[in-house]
Amino acid sequence: MESKGKPKKQLLNLILSLAIVGALLAAILISAGIAKHASKTNQLLAEENAALRTEAEEAKSALLAEQNGENDTTFDYLAIGNSITQHPVIDDLWWGEWGMAASDAEHDYYHLVTKGIEEKYPESTSQVLNFRIWEEPPYNRDDMLKYLKGYVTEDLDYITVMLGDNYDQGEDESDEAYRLRAEAEYGDLIRRLQEMAPKAKIVLIGCFWDNVVLDSAIMHACEKASCPFISLFEIQDDEYREGNWETVEGSDETDHLVLGTGAAEHPNDKGMAYIAEKVLDHLP
Repeated sequence: MESKGKPKKQLLNLILSLAIVGALLAAILISAGIAKHASKTNQLLAEENAALRTEAEEAKSALLAEQNGENDTTFDYLAIGNSITQHPVIDDLWWGEWGMAASDAEHDYYHLVTKGIEEKYPESTSQVLNFRIWEEPPYNRDDMLKYLKGYVTEDLDYITVMLGDNYDQGEDESDEAYRLRAEAEYGDLIRRLQEMAPKAKIVLIGCFWDNVVLDSAIMHACEKASCPFISLFEIQDDEYREGNWETVEGSDETDHLVLGTGAAEHPNDKGMAYIAEKVLDHLP
C-alpha cells in the first residue's frame, strides 16, 4: 500500500527542480545581459579611443603644419622694382606714389596685378618695394641685399622682380663682360630671394627700354635658377610709352601735364596693362 506522503514529496521535488531550473535560466539571462552590456561598453570605449586617437593625430598634424607655415591660407605677393613699379612724388617730375607713368594708381602694373590676385585669392596681401638702389652704382649690390629684410619673408607666395632699366654698362666694359657680370649679379639676387622666401614663385621681368645684352643675361640667370622670365620686347616702342603732352592724375587728385620729363619715356596705361597680363599669366 502506497504512502500518502509520496505524491506530496514528488510534488515538492518537482517544485524544487523547477526552482533550480528557473534560477539557472535567470543566471544565464543575467550573464547574457551583462555580456551584452559589456560588449556594448567595449564597443563605445573602442569608438571613443579611436576618436581620441584621430583628434590627437589631427592636432599633431596641425601643429606640424603651423610650424611649417602650411596653415597660412593667405596669398602673399611682393613686387620689387624701379620707377616703373613705384616712384615717389618729386616736384615737376612725378606726382603720384605709384608706377611711372600710369595715368593713376589703379592703372600701374602693380595695382592691376594686385586686383587680379584678389580675384583669384580673396584672402591675399600685396606689397611693393622700390629697389632701384640695387641697380645703380656706386653702391655694392651685395650690400644692398640687406635692405630686402622686412619685405622678403618666408610667408611670400609670389615675387616679381623688375630691375634692369637703370643697370648700366660700364664706359669701357665690353658687351660680353657686361653680360657675364649681370648674369652673376642677377643670379646672386635670385638665390638670396630663394633663401629668404623658399616657397615663393619668383619671376623676373625684362627691360622696358631696349637692352638685348642685359635681357640675355637676366634670362640666363633665370634659366639657371629655374625662374620664369618675362620679356618686354613686344612693347619696346612708342605705342606703349607715355610720351609728352599726356596728362596723369597726381596724389593731389589734380591732373598734371607730362612734358619734358623722364616720365614721358615710361610705360603708359597700355604698357602697364601688358606687363600686368604677363605677370598674372605666371600666377601660381
